[in-house]
Amino acid sequence: MMIQTSQYAQQDQTTHNHRKMIINALNRYHRQLGYLPCPSQPVSDDGFALERCSGPEQQIGILPYKTLGLPAYIAKDGAGHYFTYAISEYASLTLTQHTELRNNINILDKEGRRYASETQDIAFVLISHGPKGNGAFSLQPGRKRFATNSFFENENAKDTLTFYADIPFKDSTNDVFFIQRADLDTPIPSTTPASLPPTAVSEENPYGTD
Repeated sequence: MMIQTSQYAQQDQTTHNHRKMIINALNRYHRQLGYLPCPSQPVSDDGFALERCSGPEQQIGILPYKTLGLPAYIAKDGAGHYFTYAISEYASLTLTQHTELRNNINILDKEGRRYASETQDIAFVLISHGPKGNGAFSLQPGRKRFATNSFFENENAKDTLTFYADIPFKDSTNDVFFIQRADLDTPIPSTTPASLPPTAVSEENPYGTD
C-alpha cells in the first residue's frame, strides 16, 4: 500500500507538471495568434489541431501537442493517458471572427451549479483521468473511452461540453482544470503562422517553454 501511495503521488506530480507546461503553451499560442487551437481528433495520434471546431465532437478531443510544439508525452497525465482537451467555439476564433458567444463550455460543481457567468465564459478545459484512465480517450474508432462506473466521470466523458469539477475523490478520479476567458493572456500583434514551429521543442528546451 505504501508503494502504491508513492506511485500515485509521483503520478499526481507528473500530471501537475505536464498541465503547467500545457497551459503555458496554450497561453503563448493565444498571446501570439489571438485564439486557441482546436483539439486533435481522439481517434488517431497525429497531434495536429483541426482547422475549425464547431460542435461538441470537434470541440472535445486530445491536446494538439504538435501544433503547440510539445512532445507527445507532455499531452499525457502521470498515468500515461491523454488529457481530454475541450474548447469553447469562440476561443478558437479571432476577435474579428466571432460576434456572439456560441457553443460555450459549462462547468458544474457536484450539486449541478454553474461556475462561470455569461460574462465569465470558460475558454478551455483540461481533464486528467486518474490511474486507470477513467473516461479518457482510448484512441480507438468511434471516439471510444476507457470504462468508468462513476456518474460524474460518465458525464465528463460525454460529447456535451458540460463537465463536473470539484468532485470528491471517492466519486471520481477525474481532475477537471479550466481557464476562463478573462484569464487568457492578452493577444499581441503577430505574423506567426497558425502552427507553432516544431523547432519550439529541442534538446536544450525539451518542453518548448522558452
